[in-house]
Amino acid sequence: MTDILLFSVNKVKAVQISVVKNLRSNRLDTFERTEEHFLKDLILLDGRDPEEDEPQFVMHFDSVRSMEAVSCAAKYSLARSLVSLSNSHCQRDLPLTNFDWTYIHPTSVYSNRGDCMVLLQICFYAANLILLLPGSSPRKMQGCLCLLT
Repeated sequence: MTDILLFSVNKVKAVQISVVKNLRSNRLDTFERTEEHFLKDLILLDGRDPEEDEPQFVMHFDSVRSMEAVSCAAKYSLARSLVSLSNSHCQRDLPLTNFDWTYIHPTSVYSNRGDCMVLLQICFYAANLILLLPGSSPRKMQGCLCLLT
């Protein structure tokens, strides 16, 4: 059995958090909603230990719900999504603890462009460094630079 965490926004713009169980039986997947909460009722999102690369986290509602993401990156993606939803739909900062803040609220200009743009910028700078090396010819690199810019 697998628990799946779903976010939904209803007609009155309330964000609902649902825990759905995936029950497999005879090659058929069936889903059962086991818990429902509203984002405004989320008291605290606890990443457990920011120094360790672990996917476990805890959501504090009226009760405490321990969960495990697929990976640590997925846990941080979930936290960024919840922070964004809380800011836009609940008009409040979501209380977080035990998260590395730089991964939740990026401060770099390039980090808000998405991973693909960051990778393109790194490749562009690397190509420029190659051009500056003694003996390198700008003509050899023009095709590559056109693709990166």
